[in-house]
Amino acid sequence: MSTGELVERFAIDRVGRASAVFDEQKLRWMNGRFMREADLEEYERRLSDHLARTDAGAAGAFAAADPELRSSACEIVQEKAQTIAEIWPLISFLFVEPEPDPAAWRKVMKPAVANPLRLALEALAGIGEWDVAEIELVLRGLLEREQLSARKVLQPIRVAISGGSVSPGIFESLAALGRERSLSRIEAAVEQLDAAANSPD
Repeated sequence: MSTGELVERFAIDRVGRASAVFDEQKLRWMNGRFMREADLEEYERRLSDHLARTDAGAAGAFAAADPELRSSACEIVQEKAQTIAEIWPLISFLFVEPEPDPAAWRKVMKPAVANPLRLALEALAGIGEWDVAEIELVLRGLLEREQLSARKVLQPIRVAISGGSVSPGIFESLAALGRERSLSRIEAAVEQLDAAANSPD
């Protein structure tokens, strides 16, 4: 409602006596719904404005990126973020080399995931058309063929490419990141796991 409508409808005798409650969770839900319904161009513009106000480095990285990447990044995060401040942390790995989260690495990147991650790397390297549908088809096929859980394959891939354990959808993230950078980051994670396994410590 507009301010005028609120003034017109307000009546002091209808004001409740109970103490008002500020429901932050409901506000976040409402804001998230508003953001999901926003036009993609408007969404991208609002993110750009927010970064310009809060983080010059991020604003520069976002502005310098290919327009198609900016659009793809906003599209894949739109269903996940509930506030404008949550967007960049979820998609920054698409624009800059991520700083690995030590807690996520310790929790997810156990020695047992090295071989499944290596199998995923081989499967992804053989993809012809690098898009969401093909990536999902290949990775789900690997899970079924090797009797592996998503926890042992998809979550390690997430940590390898984004640096953390939270990101937009993994198939969409891989597609947006692109073949070369995705394979490079997964390969680096496999090498790090192998190095840790062979370390005398």
